[in-house]
Amino acid sequence: MSSISSDSLWAFVKISRVTCASENLSFLKCKNESADPSACLSQGSTVTNCYDKKYEELMASPCASAFTVYEKCVTDKRGIYRECRDLQDKLMDCAKENKVL
Repeated sequence: MSSISSDSLWAFVKISRVTCASENLSFLKCKNESADPSACLSQGSTVTNCYDKKYEELMASPCASAFTVYEKCVTDKRGIYRECRDLQDKLMDCAKENKVL
């Protein structure tokens, strides 16, 4: 995820959990089945590609400004999400409405 900052990733996590759920599940199953980290490189790459694609879709959608406002709140509040919940709700509503989810 070279194009996404850590703050962006934290703000993006709720959307990514929904949009990349099957890719994440496949990766986690692989990790549980193998002690060799290299055995799951393909699945890990698939997760990263999914996150990148969904992030680009979000930022190209009408929801980009809602995401930016939410991301700033998460950053300013140092990850105390409850203080940004209303902004997160607005972002999620926008993402659903614009079929980003």
